[in-house]
Amino acid sequence: MIFGSVIHAEQTAKAIMMAKSIKKHMPNGKVIIGVMEETMPNAAVGCPYFDEVVLMKDTDAYSNMKKFFFQYTLQEAQRACKALLVNYIYKKYTNEITIHYLDADTWVVSPFEELADGFNQHPITLIGKVIDPEFLDLDWLTEVRKNGIYDSSFMSFKRHSVTESFLKCWLKLSENNCYYDQAIHNFIDQGWLDQSHTLFDGVFSLRNAGYQVSHSNLMERWDISKTASHTYSIGNKPLRSIRISNNFELAISWIEHEKGQLYGELIEEYRNEWIEVERNTAASSTWSYSHFTSGEVIADQTRGKFRMHYYDNSEVENPFLLSNGYFHSEASNMDVADQSIPYSEDEPDRIKRRNSTVKKRRARRKLRKFIRKKRRRSN
Repeated sequence: MIFGSVIHAEQTAKAIMMAKSIKKHMPNGKVIIGVMEETMPNAAVGCPYFDEVVLMKDTDAYSNMKKFFFQYTLQEAQRACKALLVNYIYKKYTNEITIHYLDADTWVVSPFEELADGFNQHPITLIGKVIDPEFLDLDWLTEVRKNGIYDSSFMSFKRHSVTESFLKCWLKLSENNCYYDQAIHNFIDQGWLDQSHTLFDGVFSLRNAGYQVSHSNLMERWDISKTASHTYSIGNKPLRSIRISNNFELAISWIEHEKGQLYGELIEEYRNEWIEVERNTAASSTWSYSHFTSGEVIADQTRGKFRMHYYDNSEVENPFLLSNGYFHSEASNMDVADQSIPYSEDEPDRIKRRNSTVKKRRARRKLRKFIRKKRRRSN
């Protein structure tokens, strides 16, 4: 069993927390970290929980990795590099049968025991963002259509010909099509992932509430309990993993106080470990690929123009040696109209936070109604 995660330098502490939790609950699991930087962070090199750290530029997935990184913002590149890392692991660790991709903000709470059964029949396992049909009403269905069906923070693969076909297509897509589309308020590759079960045989959707609990799905995974052996469950499913974020504490304030306290215990445990890890992890907050060689910050509009002509500008070997002015001056020679792309790296998160008070109240009412319905059925 092998685990992979893509990070930039500032996420090193998160990756250490993730890897430490994997080693605690699945000690035989290997952890491979792909780093999207020009140089390796010192904390990543010396981490005892990482079995390997590799610079994504050294995977040589594409003929020109500088051009690959130049076209993408930080979040876009991180999505694109998932395919690169899984493919790298698949080709290098040929003795490993199963590969699991996890985002670095994942904290493992117990062993992933259910995945072995799924691999008996399915080479690829994905997890839906919403998995409870009783909870899915028309309002929530609209959100699912907008945000996507499958959660790319967790993907599992078995060594198989179907997996190889999946990786081949995923790599091709990721080279130039992992950008954020403001028209749909989502990353363009999400649509491909959502259609993967119709494109490839053996794609399995794991309907298990114990995996990847986060602020965005807590409304259907609120029913947490604690056993005498100090393990946690969601409904009748063991809790396996949580995605820790700043919004998680806000989300647990919406559920019953008793349930919120149990989640609070987990957050407190994570926070106590995090303080120690972060203290020993000094990392740069500036992404290596955020600026030109001159130090000038690369404008998102510049990245967008370059991406649109990614396959047409073979004469540009290293776009980081140029400037924003170069791309503006070349705009008149382009075949398409200049497009303003007022996008920032935190744009997706900012859009998600743009919820009105009315929507939040509606969500809380919906949750209470759902809890009452569950209780009536259990009685």
